[in-house]
Amino acid sequence: MQACQIELQENTSLMIGVMFSPAFPFWHLSAIEGFLKVDKPKRWVFKHLKTYGLASARNQMVQYAILNKFTHILLLDADVILEKDTITKMLLVNDDVVVAYVPQKPTGESPCIKHSELPHYRDRPVPYKEGEAVKDFMMCGMGCVLIKRQVLEEMEFPYFRYSSQEYDLPDFWLVSEDYYFFLKLDEMGIKPVFLSDAKVKHITQAALTDRGLVSI
Repeated sequence: MQACQIELQENTSLMIGVMFSPAFPFWHLSAIEGFLKVDKPKRWVFKHLKTYGLASARNQMVQYAILNKFTHILLLDADVILEKDTITKMLLVNDDVVVAYVPQKPTGESPCIKHSELPHYRDRPVPYKEGEAVKDFMMCGMGCVLIKRQVLEEMEFPYFRYSSQEYDLPDFWLVSEDYYFFLKLDEMGIKPVFLSDAKVKHITQAALTDRGLVSI
């Protein structure tokens, strides 16, 4: 494990992109503290955007990461609190796309489902065993997702798109901007990894974990 971590430090450059949206336009003190304490590779850059359109902001983040040749990009929502080892665990998987366990509001369930079509159809969360890495076709929220640059270089623009607001697409593609990204991965033959032991907290009125509410 130590040798793998040393290799990660030497070979990884990480862009961490944080989204501030009208739903969560500020960074909670606990999220800032988590970001400062989380273990990161030696070469990392922080970038943030305030936006009314998450698809546009995420597309801009990806273009910046590609242009500046980072090996990885971590897309992070402003209401997510990283644990100290969250990024390290995600990097050590060494897969194309790794999704952390961002407990979904208000239940704390996992962020990944098999499929969803707006406005009426949504699958149950993907089943998993504690500590298991699930690699399959699935659609996940973008609260904390690590992506290798080479995947994004091979993907056609736009990477994120509100296809649910368009009427010339098959029902299968009528999804939100985050799920659209995972459908494009499937087109490329790439299966994301849901890493259930890469934990974060998801801020509500308190912080939501997979075991319930905790004070922050």
